[in-house]
Amino acid sequence: MAAVCLWGYVPDSGEWVPVARLLDWMPGTRALVHVNGTEIALFRVGERIYAIHNRCPHRSGPLVRGSRGWPAISCPMQPLALRPDDR
Repeated sequence: MAAVCLWGYVPDSGEWVPVARLLDWMPGTRALVHVNGTEIALFRVGERIYAIHNRCPHRSGPLVRGSRGWPAISCPMQPLALRPDDR
């Protein structure tokens, strides 16, 4: 059986590239991946995968190291919480 992969889009080339295998991490875990030089924080909550730019927009804190209080991710450098579902 083939592993289910998560893909990242690279706008410069117009290609999709594999960034992680779903079987490699269980619900409640997180991972940091790089897509075309950009850090993306991945969070698995149950069967859902959330992807967000890894840097906080205010102080550039690494969100993959922040605390999670679903549905929000807190920056480790300040009390700012981001919601992956926010647009």
